[in-house]
Amino acid sequence: MYKRAHLILLVCAPLATGCLHDFNDAAINGEAPPPTDDLDGFPIELDDGGTTTDVCAQNTAKVTDLLERACHVCHNGPGAPNGFGFIMDFNMLKTSRTFNSAYKDVDGLNFRYLTPGHPEHSFIYVRAASYPPTMPPPQPPADISPYYPKTTDLSVLNYWITSCTFPDPLAGTTMDAGTSG
Repeated sequence: MYKRAHLILLVCAPLATGCLHDFNDAAINGEAPPPTDDLDGFPIELDDGGTTTDVCAQNTAKVTDLLERACHVCHNGPGAPNGFGFIMDFNMLKTSRTFNSAYKDVDGLNFRYLTPGHPEHSFIYVRAASYPPTMPPPQPPADISPYYPKTTDLSVLNYWITSCTFPDPLAGTTMDAGTSG
């Protein structure tokens, strides 16, 4: 039994030295301030070749690309289904409600297309995240090759709605919906 203890010590001793490192004695003694983190963050590369430190700028670019690939073909312009031809107009998405009465907010009103901070109350997210997929429709027109959002696309869309779509133009009004819970 004692032979095993010696063996364990022999094996573990080199690992223990990895825990020993130099401390910044000047910072510990209050002689020098500790190093600070870069509060501006690391640069994030954008698809257009530029960079930003704003995570929401990157997510907005990714969501714009997703909406152009998956939704823009049908939901752009005056001939769009149910008058929903403004998929790329984020302000209009925030203030308009769907005609689909199957999607109701806690106040009984139809979902807004985009409810800032609440993907679960945003029609574009709920439809994109549904399984089996309902958007794009399973039988698109023959000249359209649909793009179905992947899990990573939905994660980006969820984060964008949750964190990057403020301010909410309807916050605090009687038309505000989906902001409780």
